[in-house]
Amino acid sequence: MAKYFYRLARELQKGAKDFLDVPVAQERAFLAQLPEPASDVQRSYNQYLCQNFYRSKLYVRSLNFVSAGLFPFVLLILLLKGLWVKRQKVGFNAVCDLGGFRDVIPEELAAEFQMDYDHWFKHSSLSWQDLPFVCGVAAFKPLSCFFGLKCMLKVSCYSDMIRRYSPQAVVTHNEYAFSSSVLTAYCQRRGVEHINVMHGEKLFRLRDTFFRFHRSYVWDEHYVKLFKEMRATENHFILYTPAAMCIDVDKHQSANDYADVKYYLQVYNKEEITAIVAAMEQLKALGYTVKYRPHPRYSDVALLKTMVDEREVENPRKVGIATSVSNLRFAAGSFTTVLNQAYVSGKTVVMDDVTFPQRMKVLKERLYLFAEPKERCCLLSEMVKGR
Repeated sequence: MAKYFYRLARELQKGAKDFLDVPVAQERAFLAQLPEPASDVQRSYNQYLCQNFYRSKLYVRSLNFVSAGLFPFVLLILLLKGLWVKRQKVGFNAVCDLGGFRDVIPEELAAEFQMDYDHWFKHSSLSWQDLPFVCGVAAFKPLSCFFGLKCMLKVSCYSDMIRRYSPQAVVTHNEYAFSSSVLTAYCQRRGVEHINVMHGEKLFRLRDTFFRFHRSYVWDEHYVKLFKEMRATENHFILYTPAAMCIDVDKHQSANDYADVKYYLQVYNKEEITAIVAAMEQLKALGYTVKYRPHPRYSDVALLKTMVDEREVENPRKVGIATSVSNLRFAAGSFTTVLNQAYVSGKTVVMDDVTFPQRMKVLKERLYLFAEPKERCCLLSEMVKGR
């Protein structure tokens, strides 16, 4: 049954728009016309509306229809499960959703809390004391049944963790989840701090609007301004540099892994990789040494090796990112967190406006960190001209 439901959901999602294909002016106009939130529930609902901006009306209505039938049964099951939850004695005081991203956790958080990475969303249940809260969220917009159901499911995971482990804080990376502000309100009721940690690159995007946490750690003042433009709560941002960005380049020197310019590849087709290689060949003619680092999951390495000398292909499964970034002068690409890592490590970022001129325009409109001229950041079109 679930298999057919998910298959139907995928079919309905075919009408969804990719955010990079939507004019940013349309998104800004939609964002501007939404009311200023008077509560955390309204913050979450505004974010829910923003995410529906990309979806077809049929998809949204179908989700609401199915959710309306599921809500009472799921609520009853979660309440019954809650009868069996017992508080446990544990050696931690914060539950963390960053088990796979431990190198982005701020040092001050790691020092402040004893983090646990093994019990995130292991259980879900509700207590009878949660009933007014979850029903109040669902009643905020009763016809948006999927909004109520999704928030209830997320609250049930938080409720179970809080009752079972008694944490002082819940640490996550869910600014993109429309339930995040509702969960902050729930944590506040339970005397638990709700903390968000940035873990990837950000652009102007309706998905990430309106959120509120008690604390939100971000990598740069640029992201504070970006999130404010997206109408997130203004007074909870804290600047920090994650350990993943702090590469000790002297520690990772390797002559065999050095190249003047390394291109950090992502997804590409034959036309795009041909253009990238042509630009790199121009740099080689100017005296630069070059290497290509394919993405371990998304890049077509076989195609790449038909076009360049295999010695110029850096194997990401053998050469760690710290070694890679330490052994270059220029980090080239279009939109990847590695460029940020290289920049923080003192390297120069090269934005590829040769292969992706339209993407560069979109990235500039969406306030990408390296889309505007800045120190130690240049355009590939200028570099191939010898500037």
